[in-house]
Amino acid sequence: MQKIMKQWFVINMLLTSLLYGINKVKPQAQSEQKVLKGSISIEMLSPNLSEYLKLALKQNPEIKSAYHQWQSELKSIHAARGLPDIKINYGYFLENIETAVGPQEWKIGFMQTIPWPGKLKVQGDIQSFKADAAHEKLKGVIANLIFQVQTIYLDVYFLEQSIMITRENLQLVRQWEQIILTKFRTASAKHPDLIKTQIEAIKLEDDLATLESRRLPLSVQFMALLNEDTLSQIILPESLENPDAFLNRDEIRTAILNHNPELASRKSMQNAAGKTVTRTKLNWLPDFSVGVDYMSTGDKWMGGQLVSESGKDPLVIMGSLTLPLWGYKQAGQVRSAREAEQQAEATVENTRNTLEAVFENAWFAYEDAKRKWHLYQNRLLPKSLESLRATEKAYIVGEMEFLSLVDAQRRHLNFTLAAEKSKVDYFKSVAQLLKLAGRTE
Repeated sequence: MQKIMKQWFVINMLLTSLLYGINKVKPQAQSEQKVLKGSISIEMLSPNLSEYLKLALKQNPEIKSAYHQWQSELKSIHAARGLPDIKINYGYFLENIETAVGPQEWKIGFMQTIPWPGKLKVQGDIQSFKADAAHEKLKGVIANLIFQVQTIYLDVYFLEQSIMITRENLQLVRQWEQIILTKFRTASAKHPDLIKTQIEAIKLEDDLATLESRRLPLSVQFMALLNEDTLSQIILPESLENPDAFLNRDEIRTAILNHNPELASRKSMQNAAGKTVTRTKLNWLPDFSVGVDYMSTGDKWMGGQLVSESGKDPLVIMGSLTLPLWGYKQAGQVRSAREAEQQAEATVENTRNTLEAVFENAWFAYEDAKRKWHLYQNRLLPKSLESLRATEKAYIVGEMEFLSLVDAQRRHLNFTLAAEKSKVDYFKSVAQLLKLAGRTE
């Protein structure tokens, strides 16, 4: 019994020593992540949109997926820097080996592989860069979600404005119809004018029906982004603020090139590829292994007496190292890693070039929408309204054909819708610029 207790004591001591050595290997603290606070910003379109954005950021499943992917990569850093598992071997002698102190019955051993200094650190650095890339992807998902929510919110706003404007024009045409009927009864209006009015009303009714049928698809898209199927109504502002904010082109371009999540993620993967080249070069260096073997020896009797030092259990300390002799394998790994690094560099360059092009298009959309809004608001809308009022008066007194009145009304309707569309396009273009700059709040 004492011998068995002694054996287990030795085994436990060996395990404790090896585990203590493993625990000494600690992962390096991850570099502090820089959170983009937003180099540029605009006022929220409405307090209700702010609440919708909070709900989307909290419940959207795509964000949850990206977050867990980031956490998975982050928690893999410790494993990447950790030592390999301990190898345990056990042997039982089918035929006892007789020694001077007794027969050897069984043995147990423990072996720990220790990579060449620097290998584990580089592996941890590679995983750390992969975690950084996953974090940038998460920021990209958040920025894109904010953009999508704002875009559909603006689409819903424009849809409701279009419905309201079309309905008002339909009511106006109905009023014309009554005026023409009155004039027709007094023989001061022609029958074709009445038919044209009724045709115009039917067309507006069809346009109104088409617009109203778009409510459900947009509402479903909006609720899908929020992951909320109980939303009964999307609360909208009565009108959007005038597009009078000034955005500095150089500042926005710099913010995009410095903070765009996709570009930052590609750069992190490029850094990981560079570290992979370093890691494959280290494969030319050997790894070490250290361990111990413990052998159980039975008692030895001679002449009915226990031999001196009988049953003494030997303890063997072992060491080994790998010999990376197959140079073609290591050389192939290094060449493969270098190709991957060049691919990552080309991807970063392509992403940067694509961002430049996307930025130019977004900036054009921003300036074009702002210019058009000022054009419609300050020049075309006042002129079209003035023309419509003058045409109405001229038609009532018989100085203008009804077709001219219809054309004036259509023109004013189109200008009114175009003015609202330019305002919506302005806010969409600003939202896109903020998305490209990696806005996450």
